[in-house]
Amino acid sequence: MKHIHFNKLNRFQSIILLLIGLVLILIGFYKDYLGQGSLWTSTSTVIGYLFFGLHFSKMFWYKNYVEWNKKGVVYRIKTRFGKTLRFNQIGNVALKNNVLFVTLIDGSKTEIDLHEVFPEDQKKLQEIFTKKGQ
Repeated sequence: MKHIHFNKLNRFQSIILLLIGLVLILIGFYKDYLGQGSLWTSTSTVIGYLFFGLHFSKMFWYKNYVEWNKKGVVYRIKTRFGKTLRFNQIGNVALKNNVLFVTLIDGSKTEIDLHEVFPEDQKKLQEIFTKKGQ
């Protein structure tokens, strides 16, 4: 059995981390004012890009990953790349035989295979889709 890593996006925390990364990158662009090729400017640029890289690569650290906010959900379960659903597109959600069936408003259906996933994580994923991120 495997767990799903859940990540509810916190807007304030994301903005702070990205602003710190942006400031560090901008410091690296002002090499002329801080000294050409100084250790401080090159190090700050590298650290700034690391902030961005770590923030945007979280989905690829885990085999099963779900990230959501009030507008939608990005999930990656037993696949290489994630899929995105907006909550205003979701109509009905049902969990049957370890498969989560998501029916969209336009009538199309999405199936998420949850075999080998802990039942607690299956229920939490169903709640996220049902409550639409709230």
